[in-house]
Formats: sequence, C-alpha cells, structure tokens
Amino acid sequence: IKWEYRILWGMSANDLKHSVNMANTMNTSHIIRGLEACEVYILAVMVGGPIGIGPVEEKKITIGPDLLAPPKDLHATRVNPDNKTMIITWKPSCPRISNDSIRYELLIRDVIHNKTSYYELPSKVGNIQSHEVETHWGGRYSISIRSALPEARYSQPKICDGPVIPAPYELTFNPSDESFFWRRSPNMPNELLTQNISYILYISQNQNMSDAKLYPAIVPPIILSDLSPGVIYYASVVLQDADGYISPQSSAIRIEKPIGDEIVLSQNSVVGVAVSVFLVVVALIVVVGILAVRHRRLARSFLTFANTHYDRSQGTTLITTDHNL
Repeated sequence: IKWEYRILWGMSANDLKHSVNMANTMNTSHIIRGLEACEVYILAVMVGGPIGIGPVEEKKITIGPDLLAPPKDLHATRVNPDNKTMIITWKPSCPRISNDSIRYELLIRDVIHNKTSYYELPSKVGNIQSHEVETHWGGRYSISIRSALPEARYSQPKICDGPVIPAPYELTFNPSDESFFWRRSPNMPNELLTQNISYILYISQNQNMSDAKLYPAIVPPIILSDLSPGVIYYASVVLQDADGYISPQSSAIRIEKPIGDEIVLSQNSVVGVAVSVFLVVVALIVVVGILAVRHRRLARSFLTFANTHYDRSQGTTLITTDHNL
C-alpha cells in the first residue's frame, strides 16, 4: 500500500481543528513555507489514506528570527470620521531582536490617483511602532511596511479611507427640457467650500450603474440632449473637489424621456384611461338604447295617426296641419 500523509499546522489547537493550513503528500518529508518569524506553531502529521485517517502525531516548533520578514499586526485607522489624520501601527517581526538598529520602509499608495509615497522611519522605544499621515477628503489608501533592508518582504496591505465627501442630494429630472438638478449637501466641510468644486452626473441603463456615461458639470442644472425616447435610465451624481477626489454617488433616480409629444403613461395612468373609455362606451350604449325605444314608439304613433286619416274610396291618407280635418 502506498500511503498518503496529511499535514496540519497553525498557531493554536483551533487552527488544527478547522484545518486552517493543510497539505497532502505521498512522501515522508514536506517543506512548509511562509511561516512567521519568532512564532510557535503546532504541527500535526497523520496518515490520510487510502484506507482512512490514521493516528495523529503532534509537535510544537519555534521559528527563528528573520531580518527580512515583514513586520506584524499592521493597522491603519482614523480617530473619528471627520479627522484626516491616519494612525499606522505595527510590531517588529521578532521582539527578541533589538529595535535600535532596525529601520522601516512604509509604503502608502493613493488608490484614487495610483500615486505611491515611501517613508523611511527609525524604530521607536517599545514593541509597538507608529506613524501618522495626513489623508485627503474622499481618499483611499493601501498601506504596507517592511524593514529597510534589501530584499525585505512587505506585509500584507491594509486599506484605510480618508474622510468621506458628503454626497449631493435631491437629484431630479425635468422631462420638459431634459434637465437635471440637485442640491449640495448642507454638511460640506469648510475646507471644501473654499475650493473650486464640480460635479459628475452618471447616466446608465443598468440600476447598478455598471456602464454609466459620465457628464461633468460646474453647477446644476445640466441639460442632456442624447437620451433616447422611451428608454429607462438611472441617474446619480457625485461631487468632485479641486484635486479630483469624489464623493459617494447620490441616491439613484429612475427616469424616462417621453416619446415625441406623447406622454409616457405609467401603469396606473393606463388603467385610468381604460376605465374612462369603458364608461364612455357604456353611456353610448344606453343613449342608443333610449333612442331606439323612442323610435319604435314614434313609429307606432305615426301608424295610428295615418290609419285615422285613411280614405278608403280614394286609397289615400290625408295629412295636414289643419286640426279641423
């Protein structure tokens, strides 16, 4: 029988229980890569097949220092929603190594403009290291760090957003002149009010705005002449500051341009028109019925009148306006 072996490893018994890290091999040796420096791991090896799971052999192993290993526990946060200061913290890859000689290279990438900044920082006293950076309204940042050594490995990036630019609101569409109007948020920070802000109108035939066409505008309203009659569109608007950072999209609205001079009726309007037409038809039927009944009565009265004035000797009926005849 050719045995298959299963290998599990992690920093706790819970990691092994949920098979957080697992590998299978037909060999009696296996190389595990990517372990963190100066950490204790629990390693478990067992027969994995082909006739079932065999008994488990566990062992604890300690990983030694690695000067090229990435720092640990990287975090990037802002103190409150309106504060632009981003606080970045991390720990050395191995606390047993003296911090005095370690320097760090901090990488911050502006996701919006794809612009990367590098900071070389000395280590500070204590296990927790930190650095503060000023963010931008509407910005998004990807942060990584490594030791400032050639071929040192970066940590996994962390994402942190700058304070949110308030979105416009009350977006409306006027079909008579095909214009869009909206209002600026009353919660705009003073810092942005002093800038040359502008807007971008999003128009899409999909509610998720996946294929939206963009229309820049300095101020509302904006008039569009390329909307197709009878087509359903979705519209939203964002505010853009002088540096190109934008707010979240406003609440989307559903619009439809009328077909020519005709009014595009909603479902409720169509039902109302149908009921009105039905009532008119019923009224016409009633009127025609009444006229038909009166016509038969008039015909009978005329025959009676004619018979009373019939001259049998001459075979004629005399009709005159003289009531003395």
